[in-house]
Order: sequence, then C-alpha cells, then structure tokens
Amino acid sequence: MTPNALILLFIAVFALIAAINVQSGWLFLVGYSLISLILCSFILGKMRLKDLSPRAHSSGVSERGEKMELFVYLDNLRAPLIACMAPPVGRRARRRFFFSSLVPEGWTFAVAEGPQLSLEIETPRRGEFDLPDLILLSSPLFLWASAKKFPGRGKVLVLPRADRLLALPWLYANSGQEDGIPRHQLGDLFRTVREYRSGDSLHRVHWKSTAKRGELMIKETESDQGGTSVSLVIDPACREGNLEVVEQVFSVTASIAAHLHRNGTEVNIFSSQGEAPKGMEEQLRWMARMIPDQKLPPSIENAVLITGRSGKETNFTLHCGVQPGGDIHCPPGCDLARALG
Repeated sequence: MTPNALILLFIAVFALIAAINVQSGWLFLVGYSLISLILCSFILGKMRLKDLSPRAHSSGVSERGEKMELFVYLDNLRAPLIACMAPPVGRRARRRFFFSSLVPEGWTFAVAEGPQLSLEIETPRRGEFDLPDLILLSSPLFLWASAKKFPGRGKVLVLPRADRLLALPWLYANSGQEDGIPRHQLGDLFRTVREYRSGDSLHRVHWKSTAKRGELMIKETESDQGGTSVSLVIDPACREGNLEVVEQVFSVTASIAAHLHRNGTEVNIFSSQGEAPKGMEEQLRWMARMIPDQKLPPSIENAVLITGRSGKETNFTLHCGVQPGGDIHCPPGCDLARALG
C-alpha cells in the first residue's frame, strides 16, 4: 500500500464515520467509492503480475565496486510501467508489503516501458554469488503496489578490485644502476636504455638520452629483457574479523599482480590454500573464490607478504621480503596508487 492509498483510506474511514453520525447519503457514497478505488488498484496490480515471467542475464563477471549490468526480459508483459527492483550482488531480497517512493539503500530501481530493461547492480563484495533476486512491482493508479519476487538464476563472479598503479619503486629499490644509467621507476618498469635497432617503435624513444648521446636511444622494459618472477603471499588475517581489511588485502594483491603482469613480470600468488594458477585472469578468479581461513600462509623466501595484521590493529601492512623491514601501511579506503607507488 502506498502513502497515497493510506491517505485515501483515512479519508474514506472518516467519511463513513461521519455518514453514520449524520445519516448523509453522499458521505456514504464518497467513503465506499474511495475504498472501491483502492480495491480496484489492488486487483489490477495482481492481474498484471499474474503471468509475468522475467529472465535475467549478465556477463557473469564483474569487479568489486563496479556496477554490473543486468538485462531483464519480461515475458507475457500485459501492461507497461512495470517497476523492477534488485538488491546488490550477494544480498537476498525480502518481500516488501508496504511500498513507498523510497528505494532501499544500495538497491537498483528501473521502470520497464517495454519487454526489456537493464539494471546496474551494485557489487560491494568479492566472491561467487547467485544472481540477485528480482522484485516486480505494479501500482495501477499509484495506490496499491503489488509485488512479486522472482529468485535469481545463474551465477556471477565478483573479482577483487585492481587499481591501476603508476610505479612500484619499493619492489626494485635494490636494483641500483645498470651500465651507468639510472634505472627508471615509472609505470612500465624501465630497466635501461639502448641504441636504436631497425624495427623499434618511435614511441619508445628516450629523448633525454638521445639528446645526450646524439643518437636514437630506446627505452627497454622488464618484459623486453625476459622479466623477473615475483611471489606474493596473501594473509587475509580473517582472525581479526574485519571484512573491510580482508577485502583490502585482496584488492592490494590484485593491483600489484595486475601491474606486474602488464609489464611482463611472472607473478606467483600463494596462500594457506595453495598456489594460484598462472595468468592474470585465472589469478583474479582464484582470489575471487578464495574463502579466508584460520591458517597461516606459507613462508616463502624473497616474497612480498600482503597481510591485514599490524600488531594488535587491523590496519593493512605490506611486508616486503625483498626489502627486509620495509612495511607499507594502506588501511581500507586509502589511495592505493599513492600508498604503493
């Protein structure tokens, strides 16, 4: 029942009470007419939803924090202006008997003017979930809102958020210089510069070195020289019981792994549940499905330990095995590009 219907119902009740007291026929007519109008809205709403059958489809994969587009097809649609509501991914929908103009926080709302509509669903949590439930609403005359719930069919995988990092200077801080030329610490992990070779792209010309030497010099990256191998060890520290910290650990791991993969560096990811498969896409899916446990992660030499434990606090700490004693604090909500770069 909408607020409009409540107002009309109060007016109808007041009119009927007044009609009984003063024995006025037109007050009886007003009261019964308003009640009949509300009942007609209820019956029409139920009839519109009776044979309606929605089908929902999505890409099946999304990144935490991004909106997932859900396409809904309404079979047997008899009348337009059917409203559709859906909760965020990972949250179940409860049937709402009292309908107001306010949409629950985090929910998505859209009105179907035809048999197709799309919803942009929130993805607040990493993991593998069922597609969100759909609640269809019909409110003829905007008096009584009839609702019908349809369980979601299918799965959606929410990957950990991977922010784009500009540089990881702490990871290669001990490299020093090569051939007397300082090593760059930019986003593409330059190792050095070399002389121009036939076939090299002019987009990779290092103009500063070219001006100094009087000949074309080309920027060379980690991937050009075969790359390196970096091991990342995840310790979500779920013992702290802070979900935001656990999600931050996976976001930092995904951001570092994505940065290294883009630059041709082999990435190995370990946790108490084993080793992730090779490849960026497979590693993101592996982290999305990972459920933190109470076990300690393996101890791997020269690895980067990514953990949510920092003493007795639940702040994120990055322990760099390649740079002993180097910790980077990055609590949930911080700018990853600034904290890690």
